[in-house]
Amino acid sequence: TNSRFMRLWYGQWVSGKGDALNEDAIKRCFRLKGPVLGREKGWTYLGGLDLGISHDHAALVVVGINETEQRIKLAFMQAWAPSSKTGKVDLIAVEEKCHEICKWLGVQCLLCDPHQAELMMQRLKRLNINVREMTFTGINLTEMADKLVQVVEEGRLELYDDQDGRLQRDLGKFNIVEKS
Repeated sequence: TNSRFMRLWYGQWVSGKGDALNEDAIKRCFRLKGPVLGREKGWTYLGGLDLGISHDHAALVVVGINETEQRIKLAFMQAWAPSSKTGKVDLIAVEEKCHEICKWLGVQCLLCDPHQAELMMQRLKRLNINVREMTFTGINLTEMADKLVQVVEEGRLELYDDQDGRLQRDLGKFNIVEKS
């Protein structure tokens, strides 16, 4: 589970002008009909949680990794918008879904930025979910961006989209900006 290939994906989508990924390469990624229907033999599942609290969405993404076939596929994704009444994301719903999906797919590790998710990480650990910190520091963001570009260009990433085509649209806006 500590192999180089399994560390290729920790996903956070970054929106911008859209010069990081080739449009044709993005289109080739969208070859799945929808989320996986359960655990599949030969696949290991890893999750990422980006927790927005107010005025920002929260998102859970789980990818399946097949080392033998050198493939990565989107197994599950869900986003939570802030409530129109409170302006805040329902963190209880997010936590419940994280627990449900991690157990259902046997997620080996759920990566979270502790900045917003410290309490949720502790609670999920108590429910026997393997949760680890993934801070959004410059080094980690650079590695995530580089690996995303790599797996897209090599055709190893397989995705599905929601009804609104949001993921494909967001990937088209993916931008890498060099900062000091």
